[in-house]
Amino acid sequence: MKVCIVGASGKLGQYMVQHALERGDEVVGVCREQSVGKLERFKDRISIVPGRTNDRDVIRRAVAG
Repeated sequence: MKVCIVGASGKLGQYMVQHALERGDEVVGVCREQSVGKLERFKDRISIVPGRTNDRDVIRRAVAG
């Protein structure tokens, strides 16, 4: 399954990313540009879409395809 996690760099978001990866899901994480570094440990296993989490275009890009 492909999942999109908005707020992926936060405490709950990182937990959700880890859980989804353990289940074998394909993960797309959305987080603010300044928070991308918090996802360093997942960088080779997820797609990261940086941007404002309340920006429709950012979310649209994250869920496309």
